[in-house]
Amino acid sequence: LANTNWQDFIYQDGVTQKYNISANGGNSSTSFLLSGGYEDTEGTAFGSDFSRLNLRTNIDHDMTERVRASIRLNVSRASQTGVCQDGNFINCPTSQAMFEPTFSFPYLADGSYNPNTAFGLSNNPAVVKNEVDRQNTVTQILSALRLTYQANDWLSFTGSANVDYRNTQDDQYRSAIAAPAQNGFVSFANRNVENYMGNLIANMTKTFDGVHAVSGFVGTEFRS
Repeated sequence: LANTNWQDFIYQDGVTQKYNISANGGNSSTSFLLSGGYEDTEGTAFGSDFSRLNLRTNIDHDMTERVRASIRLNVSRASQTGVCQDGNFINCPTSQAMFEPTFSFPYLADGSYNPNTAFGLSNNPAVVKNEVDRQNTVTQILSALRLTYQANDWLSFTGSANVDYRNTQDDQYRSAIAAPAQNGFVSFANRNVENYMGNLIANMTKTFDGVHAVSGFVGTEFRS
């Protein structure tokens, strides 16, 4: 009689590695910050790995005594695999670690998959482990350009342009064993989200006779 430890079959020791590096500097008219990071995680459940790479740049520069420019750029790419695409349903391996009886087993004596697990052949944790591959990849770019013009000691104009771009790719593979009704399949989904924003602001702060102050601003904004 089998005595399968499904916890040991499905779970493993998770390992996370993180690396970060940064540099900053400048002179009297320019300052900059550059940084980057990388993370790699092996999840505690099989097929649940995660990796992420990100880069960040900040630059501020005085173009003239009255004009200052700022640039912000953030780029990241994250990739994640998952044993369950739509949540922790009862037939997912992470749930089966609790619901699959110990007298069940992943493989037959000849090495083939056991078709008589609690949720059938296609949901046998060994089948999900070896015959299913899911990956989600997200690439995001956030950028901002800002210009400030100091017309005089009480009036300034600021304009900015911002871009938020996000691309999501979902890949899935199931062999004929994991998806017998479809005789196996490969699917790919690609989604893009783009947001653009710009604004222009005039800001005034004026003091009269050293005691009376008047301030205000007017601006316009565009979003797409």
